[in-house]
Amino acid sequence: LMRYLHDTLGHTLATASISAQAVAVLIDQDTSLAKARLGAVTQQIQAALKSLRDVLSGKTIDYSEDELTSAQFINLIRETEKSTGITIHLSRFEAGGYDALPISRRSFLYNALMEGLTNGIRHGSATSFEVSLSQSGGMIDFTLKDNGKGFRELSLGYGLSKIARDVQRLGGQLYIENRNGCEMRLDLPIESEKEPEGPING
Repeated sequence: LMRYLHDTLGHTLATASISAQAVAVLIDQDTSLAKARLGAVTQQIQAALKSLRDVLSGKTIDYSEDELTSAQFINLIRETEKSTGITIHLSRFEAGGYDALPISRRSFLYNALMEGLTNGIRHGSATSFEVSLSQSGGMIDFTLKDNGKGFRELSLGYGLSKIARDVQRLGGQLYIENRNGCEMRLDLPIESEKEPEGPING
């Protein structure tokens, strides 16, 4: 329950918070746009409450091999843009290569994207991101860079600690650096000798 609240509801509520701040700014400038943004905030909160009710009632999310597709990866980016007004540029992405990955890799990369966006928005006050996901020589290279305020001293909270554990479990490496903002890079093999079964949920 704690993992689900952090990973999924944390991202939803972070984007809802940014949207609410945008409404406060727009309300005196563009009433129609402010109302539209307010409607989006309401939908996000309702979706978060429904998800919470589902989890508390005992429902679980089981991903099959044909889920967490490239379309869902891209949709996470587009919906975050739409909800927050923040620009997220997908510079490199091979949909076919992503869809061919084992479900453990796809779920991990999806969760890493969600965690990185949430951290950049919530803690870094970022207004733009650049995402890159490519494959070469049997390795996956995932990079998420933002234009936020970065960090003085790196401290891994719950979400990033989980990412660090999961990437090690998958045989890869996590790098986080200050580069006029925060840059998170993940290098991991497309497959490993001992492949975890199912999605990476913690």
